Amino acid sequence: MNNKTISAAGGKNIRLDIFISDQLTDLSRSQIQKMIRDGLVLVNGKESKTGLKLDGNETIQYSFPNRSPELNRITPEDIPLNILHEDEDMIAVNKSAGMVVHPGVGKRNHTLVNGLAFHFETLSDLNGILRPGIVHRLDEYTSGVILVAKTINPIRTWLLSLKIVQFKKNIWLLPGIIGKKQKGRLMLPSGACALTLHRM
Repeated sequence: MNNKTISAAGGKNIRLDIFISDQLTDLSRSQIQKMIRDGLVLVNGKESKTGLKLDGNETIQYSFPNRSPELNRITPEDIPLNILHEDEDMIAVNKSAGMVVHPGVGKRNHTLVNGLAFHFETLSDLNGILRPGIVHRLDEYTSGVILVAKTINPIRTWLLSLKIVQFKKNIWLLPGIIGKKQKGRLMLPSGACALTLHRM
């Protein structure tokens, strides 16, 4: 079994299963909920319910079975990246729509992380082997800026900024018609300065 301890900073008023699913994006929500029910997720050292609302100050520990060696390896790929900023601690990347952020079950290659592993020698390993440097994410079909940590130095500041809502989120709605379907539900993106295309 692999054990990992994380802080719930930035997770205020978010359900436990949703918060964990943001950390383990290669697992489905039902798998996360089963982990919680099986006692593999502890909140402040105690078992909890899937629907627990976090206050952002908890310490969460989760355990999951050892993954296959193939899944625990990142293959560097020469993928062109739109680098907006780089310094000794961080990178700002403009992720295009259609790019998955990091490898997981069913998606091993051609992700942002595969490209980062090729272009940069040092990335923070705080979030594990499969997500070097990744501290937040955008959905596959959402474009926008992702901050990548090269060292652990900026991570605590970012988490605190998220907790007190110092990051400004701009949501842009671009109406249009794609194909024949003209009705549907609009799901607003949550990523900073992000654009998600939806059929209306």
